[in-house]
Amino acid sequence: MTHPIWSYVSSGRAIDLIHPQTSDFDIEDIAWSLANIMRFNGHLETQISVARHSLEVSRLVPAELALAALLHDAHEAYVGDVVRPVKRYLVLRGVDLDEYEGVWQNLVWLRYDCLPTKAERQLIMEADDLQMAREITSLAPEGPFRDHGRALLNKHAGHKRIELLDLGNCDANPRRDYVSFKKRFFELDGTEKPE
Repeated sequence: MTHPIWSYVSSGRAIDLIHPQTSDFDIEDIAWSLANIMRFNGHLETQISVARHSLEVSRLVPAELALAALLHDAHEAYVGDVVRPVKRYLVLRGVDLDEYEGVWQNLVWLRYDCLPTKAERQLIMEADDLQMAREITSLAPEGPFRDHGRALLNKHAGHKRIELLDLGNCDANPRRDYVSFKKRFFELDGTEKPE
């Protein structure tokens, strides 16, 4: 008999990590967690949260995809944020973390009725990559990492929004990012923000 593997979230609820359900997801838990997770494992000169990253990605896609883009990393609130180089290493070792994350991400999108098509996911991924390039170029220390960001940014040179980030929005302010993420969610979801 297999024992359940649980994770406790900020609301105090226990989430079964083997058998997730759409009913497990709550925007309060998502917003709080993403506002407290820093991009690139915190290895930037100025920190940016996953919540702030997601807000920016939601502004880089067509309006009809903004909610799905805002929630594109929501699975990280439940399974954590593993940086891309580590995921590539895990694939070499026979572990496909992307598949596991994909199950969670699809359930989040289903929960909030914004499951994107394959083509729409590609647009969100492109916006995600553009935002990643903006973050590295704006916030990484000078050196190979920032050079990598500049190369990525040049790949997106034809995109309509290429400016670097306003550092005032990236200063590791979890409370502000939590509030901003929730505000954007309720604007896009069309529901009333609970009192």
